[in-house]
Amino acid sequence: MRPQSTPLPLEYHAEVLGEDTQPMGLLISLGIAALVGMLLLLQVWLGSWRFAVLALTTPLVAAAGGLLAARIASDTLSLGAWFGVFAVFGLAMRNGLLMVSDYRREERAAGDLPSYAFVLRGSSARLVPVATTAVVTALVALTFIAFGSQPGLELAYPLAVAVIPIGPVTRITPAGRGVQFLNASFTGPV
Repeated sequence: MRPQSTPLPLEYHAEVLGEDTQPMGLLISLGIAALVGMLLLLQVWLGSWRFAVLALTTPLVAAAGGLLAARIASDTLSLGAWFGVFAVFGLAMRNGLLMVSDYRREERAAGDLPSYAFVLRGSSARLVPVATTAVVTALVALTFIAFGSQPGLELAYPLAVAVIPIGPVTRITPAGRGVQFLNASFTGPV
């Protein structure tokens, strides 16, 4: 049924809006407010501004990579691409928080200052879950990419395009997170 052929009361009219008519200013303002709120919650949970900034940096880099990949693949950012960016952000945030939590637990159990071996122990605990998440996500997304942008895949294809190209960026390796933790630990009080 076409919008023009749908009978409407005199006061109403049918209009199909594109993605270009969305209020981007409001979206940006809400995004900044959400990031400030996340930073404050992370600081309370982790007890350190340095850890809070580190825990928020990786998901932001992942989301930026997803936006870049989606923008390269298409002129406009579709709803599916935004779902992909948010999914990548969520996965990166989850992995980062679990990593920092493991490091802090190891630090409390050991009772001494962090060392390279200490970081390797904490990182090895997260290696298999992070790798499993990356592989499963890549396999699911590659399935949608293989089918291409067909009818019925209007949400799934852009989501997959936003997730796949930045897989290595979103799942920063446990060793890389360990280096971040060492840097944070040795540059001042936590």
